[in-house]
Amino acid sequence: MSDCKTPSMSCPSCSSSMIVSHLLGKHQYVDKFEYSYLECLKCDLVFVFPIPSSEILVEIYTPSNYANTYVYNRNESKDCDPLDLDSSVDNRVDNSNESFQTKKDKQALFKLLFKYKRENNYQNLLDFGCGNGNFSIFARKCGYQVTAYEPLPQDVNLLSKKTLSGSDNIEILTGEIGVLLESGRKFDIIFLADVLEHLPYPIETLCKLRHLLSSKGVFMILSPLESSTNIGTIFLKLYKNIKKISKASTIANNPPYHLFLFNKRSLIRLINNASLQMINYTPYSIDWPFTVRQNDGSIKALAMKIIGKTNIVIGESILGRLLNLQNRAIVIAKWIKE
Repeated sequence: MSDCKTPSMSCPSCSSSMIVSHLLGKHQYVDKFEYSYLECLKCDLVFVFPIPSSEILVEIYTPSNYANTYVYNRNESKDCDPLDLDSSVDNRVDNSNESFQTKKDKQALFKLLFKYKRENNYQNLLDFGCGNGNFSIFARKCGYQVTAYEPLPQDVNLLSKKTLSGSDNIEILTGEIGVLLESGRKFDIIFLADVLEHLPYPIETLCKLRHLLSSKGVFMILSPLESSTNIGTIFLKLYKNIKKISKASTIANNPPYHLFLFNKRSLIRLINNASLQMINYTPYSIDWPFTVRQNDGSIKALAMKIIGKTNIVIGESILGRLLNLQNRAIVIAKWIKE
């Protein structure tokens, strides 16, 4: 297994020098930062190069640039009904006001959370990068003692308002990761939802967090599979080829919200390189990135809806599962101590 130091001029996961340009090409963030997406031919990892500075990352993830668009404005209920552990899974996780993605996430996560609580008597859970706290509240209602950690104070403030309005008893921590590491706490589950792709040094972060695991503790990592072959990536390739043929600009003007794009192989390889061993892999499909947030009846909205639904149908089919065409997955991994 690789060392936990991240190389700067080679693949950030496997250290291979077999690097090529990815179809996403070059991008720029206003006039402050130009970057490219590269692909490792050895482990399939797609990554941003160079990694943005800490100052640029802080600016990118301010509420006005990211959270207000991708987190706070989702058409989701802010409150969860108490979970009845004797009812069906669908009844426990279903909420008509939640997005399709949230419902699918909850359905998959509940089964795993309940399994580990019932079979291993797991009690303590760390929600690392908790964001606005939806999962923290969900896990608490599943019977876990939850510690929610988020470095961004604006997200923690939102979570505090939610928990203060009820009796969820969630411990909330913010600030540098050292706050966690110095606490001496141990957790049965360390949960990261849509976090790895945002971290500039994911392997180093996992190496630090693994010391917070209890003796039988596990990581539960939820991640998009953005470089998998599926309907979404096929349409993306077609779009990029059309732009090349039309000689349109190949430099997109947007910030690098996701520093890493995974498929099944690259995600598992990165996790292994933090001395973690996968013990469960649960893939599934959602309509993202073709989610229609505001259906205005336009041709674009209709096309996105059709592509998104097609992506789900094909990804969840028998053939789709055989060919790993899903675009989202939960990985359970344990620390292999040397």
